[in-house]
Amino acid sequence: MSPRTVGSLNRSFLSAGDGDADRHLAERSAGSGCAVPSRASALAVRGAGGSVRGRKTLDRKRALSRSARAAVDRRSQHSGRIGRRFRGGEDAAVTAKSGRLSTTGRARADGIFCRILRAGRPAFRRHLVEPEFCFWQHCGGGACGLVHEPALHRRLSSASDHAVKLHRAAYAVALLTLLLHLIFNHRYGYYRDEFYFIDCAKHLAWGYVDQPPLAPLVTWLTAPFGYALWAIRLLPAIMAAVTVLFCCAIARQLGGGVFSQVTAGIAAALAPGYLALGWGLSTEFLSPAAWTALIYCTILLVQKEDKRLYVPIALIVAAGMYAKYSIAACAIALAFGLLVTGRRNLLQSWWLPAGVAIVAILLLPNALWQLQHGMPMLGVIHGDQLNRHQLANGAVFESAHWAANAVYFIATQFIYQHPVLSILWVWGLIALVTKPFRDTFLFLPVAYALLVILIVATVGRGYYLEGFYPCLFAAGAVAMERALARKAAWLRPGIVALEIAVAAILVPFVLPLLSLPAYKKLEMSIGMSRPAPDGTRHLANPLFADQVGWEPMVKMVAGVYHALPPARRKATAIFADRYADAGAIDFYGPKYGLPPVISPNNTYYLWGPRDYSGDSVIAVGATDYPLLLRAFRGVHQVAVYRDDDRWVLEGPLPIYLCTQPHAPLAKLWPMFKYYGL
Repeated sequence: MSPRTVGSLNRSFLSAGDGDADRHLAERSAGSGCAVPSRASALAVRGAGGSVRGRKTLDRKRALSRSARAAVDRRSQHSGRIGRRFRGGEDAAVTAKSGRLSTTGRARADGIFCRILRAGRPAFRRHLVEPEFCFWQHCGGGACGLVHEPALHRRLSSASDHAVKLHRAAYAVALLTLLLHLIFNHRYGYYRDEFYFIDCAKHLAWGYVDQPPLAPLVTWLTAPFGYALWAIRLLPAIMAAVTVLFCCAIARQLGGGVFSQVTAGIAAALAPGYLALGWGLSTEFLSPAAWTALIYCTILLVQKEDKRLYVPIALIVAAGMYAKYSIAACAIALAFGLLVTGRRNLLQSWWLPAGVAIVAILLLPNALWQLQHGMPMLGVIHGDQLNRHQLANGAVFESAHWAANAVYFIATQFIYQHPVLSILWVWGLIALVTKPFRDTFLFLPVAYALLVILIVATVGRGYYLEGFYPCLFAAGAVAMERALARKAAWLRPGIVALEIAVAAILVPFVLPLLSLPAYKKLEMSIGMSRPAPDGTRHLANPLFADQVGWEPMVKMVAGVYHALPPARRKATAIFADRYADAGAIDFYGPKYGLPPVISPNNTYYLWGPRDYSGDSVIAVGATDYPLLLRAFRGVHQVAVYRDDDRWVLEGPLPIYLCTQPHAPLAKLWPMFKYYGL
């Protein structure tokens, strides 16, 4: 069906009023053998004078004979312009010269036009004559993939009824994202959390004080490779590429073409927040991919109304919760969005409680571990909110004060998504609350608003919402594609190039493209790095500052340890007050002859003081000096580790030699307990 034929059909419909259009549709339906579609599988054309019911029979005078149809097919095969457009080997084709439709093709086209115009909405008729709303090149049925309910133009065959096929350009963007991370993500060193994961991997369990077990399990899988940095960061890089793929899939599901898929994919690949979560292992490494996959499956649920989709949704939620519990809030917000936007029928199915049961069963081991240990995760959340560090230097975007943290949170939504690329997600948010997306996808902005309120109310961090933005990028890209479809399609390549160029400006700040000295000069040149009160000038970016200086610190601790008399050295414990210092000492310590470390921070606390009596303790980085005085009679500072590149939370690092405990270390251990950062 050529655009010229579509236009002539449209003009014939638009030339009449509502009543005339209905009568005209009935005439065309009778002539083409196409009954006007109805949910009751019967004709119901409503006009000014009432209704006409019945099934029209095929007008054989207007139908092509078998020989004529065969000739049409032969000419179509050799024309090289328009081939067969219908699935299942149907004998429906359009001739290249005359543009005539076969009987089957006319029936399908007229049926779709009937469904649209029966709604009686002029907006649908207006869109019929606008080429940008006709998905001819992508529609498998040979006609415009538009449907009148619920007021959204969608592809009948390719987008909602069948699996979505991404354009190869979307796969190219995902592959380039993976390569970008693999090439640069191991340039500096281990991140502070990665040391902790290595120690947790040596003590595998169904849970940990401050995290679910997935990140330590991923680290445990790298043990055969000696916990090599490239191995630890391989899966986060893959998840970054998966996030891009699901973002492109959402754009495709919303009706987007190649331009919108590529535009959304680039935003999800190069936005600072996603680059930061993709280069290293953290408890958030799975969140963007899991959240985006969850939203994608929910969109399919709304479009197909296939309640069996609750099974993959449940599996995604369970997998996501084994990395970070926050995906449960996303699932609840999406359910709330469906509830308040008139999608209650999707929640009234036994598949929903079945999905909830799947999640509960899969998470039961972790839940039992938390219950057995007194729900320590709640203590971590409480301790984190009470002990937000007011750092003297660095890019700090959080506060313990509710109002200040709310301002930080709103600001970081634009910083983490890139100040310029944020135009895309804001556009998408607006598009989802306006036609034609509103009637089907309004649940997405409702869920987003609920999550924002929840995070602000609980004094959460800005990156907690990172998993939601790929769908907003996708919606914005589709809206942009439609806006450019009429007269500005030629701008699309330039827009993609501009998007890449603008996004590349901030890439060196979240991905280690530069050498460390070059990056430090970059920070100083733009005023990011400022002198701290002690006169040092630390790196302002904690992502990079937390990757440097660990081994020299361990080397200094080893110097203090080996300076002790041999007899005393054997009974000396090395005490680190934070999990990052403890993990680094355990990782590099064997190289310098150090024993396993003890620490009261998070899961280290559960592992206890081992068999040390406490008669001799080297305390590293003790931030609570009065607490040491309460536990030991002798507390002497023997060294201070300084590194201008290190993050201010970790340095300068005092090292104390503690002797003469007031009680055995096992009894003093509970007073050192600290859950939090």
